[in-house]
Amino acid sequence: MMFDLLKNDCSKAFRFLSIVLLAFITLGYTAQEAKAQFEYSIDGTVTNGKKKLEGAIISLFKGSTQVQQVTTSGNGKFSFKLDPNANYTMSVTKGGYINKKFVFSTFGMPEDIAKTYEGGTKPEISIFEMPKDPNIVSQINSILSQPMAKFSYDDRVKDIVFDKAYSQSMLDALDRLGRIEKEAVEKAEQEAKQKQNLNRRQPASTKRLLPKATGLSERKIIQRRVRLMKKHWA
Repeated sequence: MMFDLLKNDCSKAFRFLSIVLLAFITLGYTAQEAKAQFEYSIDGTVTNGKKKLEGAIISLFKGSTQVQQVTTSGNGKFSFKLDPNANYTMSVTKGGYINKKFVFSTFGMPEDIAKTYEGGTKPEISIFEMPKDPNIVSQINSILSQPMAKFSYDDRVKDIVFDKAYSQSMLDALDRLGRIEKEAVEKAEQEAKQKQNLNRRQPASTKRLLPKATGLSERKIIQRRVRLMKKHWA
């Protein structure tokens, strides 16, 4: 009788351990499968000159369909994750600012590499306020009608990388945009300083125009001055 009870207890313990072991094996396999997936992330920052830009709108299009849109906080940061075998366009803008576009392609990666691929980019994207001069606006729009940069799979390095050949073809346009951006940022900073200096001087100049506080109304002050003048010249 005692032997049978021990035998049953051992059998139950063995079954329990078998279930626990199977669970660990399954969890380990699932975790490995979850990790063994394609992962490409864009972790960027939007700036205006040297400052992180709040309120910038970053839109992500998969093909022609918008799939995500985020607005930056005070740190200017944003993040996206891309799927394999897809073409993406990412646009960066803000009300009253220029719009920059970037193209990403995750096509062309062999399946055996894609299964365990982990990569990404961390771009710092600078945008500036659109100038008021129509001629400059026309130049900017002409330049920005094309993507600023393209990223695609390069089988030589087995990675999704910045397309140097495309950027080389855009060098003149990018240099011209860089000069326009520098001039626009410097002009905006000068206007901001001028406005700040004007606001600082304004209270002092306003005080000089106001009569000294005596507890009398402006009309009574004038009447009092007239009486004093009459007395002086009498």
